[in-house]
Amino acid sequence: MRVARLVERIEARWRKATPVHPVLLATLPAGSMLDWESAERSNLEERFSELNACRLSGDWEVGLYDQRSPVNTFRLIVSLYLGAEHARLEDQSYFAPWGRQYAFQRVTEELGAGAAAGRVD
Repeated sequence: MRVARLVERIEARWRKATPVHPVLLATLPAGSMLDWESAERSNLEERFSELNACRLSGDWEVGLYDQRSPVNTFRLIVSLYLGAEHARLEDQSYFAPWGRQYAFQRVTEELGAGAAAGRVD
């Protein structure tokens, strides 16, 4: 697995000088079943799937939950490791057609629990 080797190399390089807490986020999935003009004709689970992998130390498990957004992943890390107070935001997903990038359509309910299926932290 290339990602696992990458994380090991990062940790090995920085372990001596600084504690390492790699966070890998990939939020641009395939679009093989995407209709740029229609959320209804798109496979939203494919389009909104993501890799959200963290290797953290300390008492970080208190803030984790299955369907967290990348924004909330970073809010959790900043709160835990930097002592900042960042409340969790509502986890929402939106679709916008290609020609109208600011015409957001909320699709959170359409995604349901399937968007987080297979997530491993």
